[in-house]
Amino acid sequence: MSENPAVETAARVIAAAIVHGTSTDVAREVAQCLDDARLLVQRTAPVDGPFRVYVEPIPTGVTLDVEAFVQHVVYDIVELLLGDKYGDRFDGLVDVRSRDPHLIERPGDLPFECLVADLVADVGTKMPVYRPQVLRLAEQMLVRAAPQAIPGQRAEGGAAA
Repeated sequence: MSENPAVETAARVIAAAIVHGTSTDVAREVAQCLDDARLLVQRTAPVDGPFRVYVEPIPTGVTLDVEAFVQHVVYDIVELLLGDKYGDRFDGLVDVRSRDPHLIERPGDLPFECLVADLVADVGTKMPVYRPQVLRLAEQMLVRAAPQAIPGQRAEGGAAA
């Protein structure tokens, strides 16, 4: 099962089009239902630099795909782990596996969690969005967050088909 909500939505739309369709051209009817559900929308990045941000609709609002930003952060983290500042602590995590799993430790004694916290403190966590992109991003979020009926889904308060 996919973790992508668009795939799950598309599967429901396709199933509804096949089950409830009236056309002899099933492929065209399925494609039309996907288009009606706005699942064939071309993916555009309202924020195109320095990190692309994609806005994708989900049933309860939108998701922001910040893959380029995450890639930048992961790159910085790997560089830090391979460097002198955190290299020894990273290597020391291998020894953590052999520790007593029933040992009660204070939060400051947890090497993995402390390393994560320190890395987050050293890696940038803010993604810049510049003025014209702010408006495009807000517009895309408003458009994508609009409630969309799924073909074959019963209306609120309606009887089941």
